Amino acid sequence: MTEPSTSASPAAAASLSIEEQQIIAEIQELQRHLREIKASQADEDGDDGDDASAPDARPRRVLIVANRLPIRASRDARTARWTFDDAPGGLATALRGISMEVQFVWVGWVGCDVPTNERARVAERLMRDHGCYPVFLDATLVETYYNGFCNDVLWPLFHYVPLPMYQAGAEKKFDAHLWEAYAAGPEKGDFNSSV
Repeated sequence: MTEPSTSASPAAAASLSIEEQQIIAEIQELQRHLREIKASQADEDGDDGDDASAPDARPRRVLIVANRLPIRASRDARTARWTFDDAPGGLATALRGISMEVQFVWVGWVGCDVPTNERARVAERLMRDHGCYPVFLDATLVETYYNGFCNDVLWPLFHYVPLPMYQAGAEKKFDAHLWEAYAAGPEKGDFNSSV
């Protein structure tokens, strides 16, 4: 097994904005500085470091329930073989820097439609090889749940200026149909039993 890189791959870096790349570089610099501080404190205390670094110690585990897995899945139409590689998402990219100290267990949507008869095999492989527990969503639910409510309401709400309060005759900012799809996503996608 190869060691994960603390920097984004050239392909992933190309898909990140300059600002995102600068933030990742700052996170990596802070992580380096933190390691130096921990090492100097361990030297002062006469300790040989964090117990988690001992060969027989178990790494800390963190459960991440996210909309999407940090894995991009693709299926070769000719061979029907599934391949998985790192997705260039911001959260997954930022967390790669500490992946040697922390074992992540991810629960989330696989990012594409997986035929029902292939789901068990895809899930087993993702769990075994990547520590990911996939949630399978059909295309209609993805459109309203992810592309609708998540991207049209939640993303702007938590990343931009808050939505204005409702005013009669003003632009509509809340759609009850999209909210219903968002609320149904975890149940129909079986997030609850995955967690």
